[in-house]
Amino acid sequence: MLFRSGDEKYSTLYANDIIKSIPTGSVYFGGTDPGRFIVTALQKSHADGNPFYTLTQNALADGTYLDYLRSMYGDKIYIPTAEDSAKCFQEYMRDVVKREEENKLKPGENVQVDARSGRVAISGQVAVMQINGLLVKTIFDRETNREFYVEESFPLDWMYPYLEPHGLIFKINRQPLSKLPDDVVNRD
Repeated sequence: MLFRSGDEKYSTLYANDIIKSIPTGSVYFGGTDPGRFIVTALQKSHADGNPFYTLTQNALADGTYLDYLRSMYGDKIYIPTAEDSAKCFQEYMRDVVKREEENKLKPGENVQVDARSGRVAISGQVAVMQINGLLVKTIFDRETNREFYVEESFPLDWMYPYLEPHGLIFKINRQPLSKLPDDVVNRD
C-alpha cells in the first residue's frame, strides 16, 4: 500500500538511505508508517534484526505488541516485560496526577479524577505516547552497548536533549548534548 501511494523509486530511496545510515546491531524506532513499514520491508531480515532491530515507539504500551517483540527479539535485545509496562504506567499516572493538580497537563492529555473514589482515568494519544516514551527509555537504559536511532512521529520529551540529526532520522546519544557539533549542523 505504501509503495502504491507514491513513486516506488522514492520510497525505495527513502528506506535505503535510512538503512545504510544505521550501524549493524543498532535499535531503530520507526514512528511513521513509511519509516517503519518500508524500512522493515527492505532490510535484510526484520525477524533476525539484520542489519538492525526495528521497533515502533508508537505501540509499546500495547501488551500484544510487546509479546510480539519478545517472541522475535527477546533473546537478542531487551524488550520490556509486563512488569516494566506496569511500572511505566504507574510512573506516568503519578506524574500526570501531580501535573493535573498543578494545571500543567500537555494539550491533548486527557485526565479525569473521580472525586469520590480518587480513581484516575487517562485517555488520548498524548497520554499513550508518554507511556510509550517511558518504555522506549527502558529499552535504551538496558541496551547500553547499542546505538539507537528514531524516526519520530510523536514527541518523546525525554529524548530531546539526546537527539542529533542523522540524515532523514535522528541518533539518540547516550549523554545529553549541550549543543549540536558544528559538523552535524553543517552536514544537516
